[in-house]
Amino acid sequence: MDLKSKEILKDYESSLEDLTFNSKPIINMLTMLANKHRGLASEIVDLVETRFFKVRAEYKLPTLYLMDSMIKNLGGEYLQLISKNIVGMFCKAFESLTDPKIRVSLYKLRQTWAAYVAVKKLAAIDKHIHAIDPNWPITAREDPPSPTIFVNPKFLESNEKDDTEKVEKEDNKNIKRSRSPVPSYSSSTRDSRKSP
Repeated sequence: MDLKSKEILKDYESSLEDLTFNSKPIINMLTMLANKHRGLASEIVDLVETRFFKVRAEYKLPTLYLMDSMIKNLGGEYLQLISKNIVGMFCKAFESLTDPKIRVSLYKLRQTWAAYVAVKKLAAIDKHIHAIDPNWPITAREDPPSPTIFVNPKFLESNEKDDTEKVEKEDNKNIKRSRSPVPSYSSSTRDSRKSP
């Protein structure tokens, strides 16, 4: 990595230190810097994730809000990189932040991700949080419900009737065939074959 890239990352890390509360201007500035330096997306996401796990519990929510901004506003490689660890990070935030008001904020944040984060990831978050707090609804489903097919009962009745009629006709044909003469091999026919 060149010196310029190292300086950019050092500046970004320094700016992250200012994110101690839910500050829209700081989150916007950090998001714009991430957008400006897309070539360093992997390193920038590493810095954000490292900060998330190092900081005290009260700083985790603003860091999640930054990741949310990057997911929604930048997408692409940022969405892919952040999605890799989003389940563990979100669940860690929920476990660390026990204030019911903050947990409501986490719920509201999670509900906005349906259009961005894979259903499998959202379902994993929901299941994990539901195990901690049974009041947390599981809104994401990994396995979509199987489609239900509704059939008109009259349709089935008419088909059964048609099938019964077909079987009866076949039976009648078979009976008629059995009454027709069947060739038999008589002794005279056998004898005629034997004679030289």
